[in-house]
Amino acid sequence: MAKLLVEEGAEITYKRQAAIFRTPLQRAAEVGSMEIVQYLIRQYADIDTSSAYSGGTALQLAAINGYCGIVEYLLDQGANPNYPPSRGHGRTAFEAAAEWARFDVLSLLMQRGVQLDVLVGEPPESQYDRAKRFAEKNGCTASKRHVELLYKEYKTCEYIQTPDQIFSFTTTMSPMGISTFL
Repeated sequence: MAKLLVEEGAEITYKRQAAIFRTPLQRAAEVGSMEIVQYLIRQYADIDTSSAYSGGTALQLAAINGYCGIVEYLLDQGANPNYPPSRGHGRTAFEAAAEWARFDVLSLLMQRGVQLDVLVGEPPESQYDRAKRFAEKNGCTASKRHVELLYKEYKTCEYIQTPDQIFSFTTTMSPMGISTFL
């Protein structure tokens, strides 16, 4: 259906409007449709479209729903892992993953350049502090502890800035390390 609509001239890069809450790419990422996400990006859909009030970018929506494959694909295509949250109840991708205990997404975002000390939201607060607060408020104490562990690694790691903004950690977590949080 999406392909047919695009072939018939449907707009995929429109600006947000009062009655339109999601772009086609945001909706495809939100529901986990990798095929449609890939198709829309091949058709030049904007990856980091400004989100509506309490909405999210395609990356943020995929992160909140735990679609790690879509998160990775969007990052590979240039999605900004530090894109600010929308006004209202918005979350960064990292905060969304923490709030819903998406451990694989949290780790991937860390590997791909999330900056936990960046101030976001109103009033301004670090992504790290917001992520912990959202996880705790949602009853995900294991996620909060995982965020704290990732932050400790983030602060003690050897940061190597490459063109892709990828972190190289000098410390590693054993596979058993994650299971102790569950």
